[in-house]
Amino acid sequence: MDALDMTSANLRSNIMQLVNGIQDQQVLETILEILQKLRLQEKEESAPLTESQKRLLDERLAELDANGEKGISWEELQAKMQSRR
Repeated sequence: MDALDMTSANLRSNIMQLVNGIQDQQVLETILEILQKLRLQEKEESAPLTESQKRLLDERLAELDANGEKGISWEELQAKMQSRR
């Protein structure tokens, strides 16, 4: 059967059967990475960023790279709150 003739449900079923038969951990990790990239690409295409959003994101990433994280972990916050009681 030609892949173009298959319904989405049939394609999903065939893909799952193939993936379930794979034993090699590295192959499974590669498949997962590919699927995650495709899903991200699909999301980006469905909701592209404006130029101003891209600039803001680039600025924030540059600030993070330059200064590191500026927050504290949830555990640190909890400890601070408990020490104030």
